Amino acid sequence: MAVSKIDNGLQDQINDLNSNFKSVFDAFLRTSDLNNVKTTRIGYAGGVYNAPNTPSSLSWGTCICIANNDGSEVRQIWFPNDNNNIYIRFYRNSQWSTWVEIII
Repeated sequence: MAVSKIDNGLQDQINDLNSNFKSVFDAFLRTSDLNNVKTTRIGYAGGVYNAPNTPSSLSWGTCICIANNDGSEVRQIWFPNDNNNIYIRFYRNSQWSTWVEIII
C-alpha cells in the first residue's frame, strides 16, 4: 500500500529537525572565532564576520566541525571559496593543531 501523505506527527518531527538545523547553522554564522566552535555543526563563515583562525588568509568558506560529546576532541574541515583545496585541524588537550592543507 502506497502512502500518499505524511501524517501530522511525522511532519512535525521533520519541521523540528529543519528548525534545529537552521538554529545550529545560524549560531555558527555568528561565531567570530573558529577556535570557539567545538560542537558538531556545519556552516559558512567569513564575509562580514571575517572569522579569525581560518587557514592562512582564507576568511571565506564552509566549515564542518565534528566533536565528541564534551568538546574535548574536535576536528574542523575547511572548504575555502577561492580554491579547491581542503584544510583540516584537530583540537585535543585544550590546544588546536595547525591547519593542514590537503591539495586536490
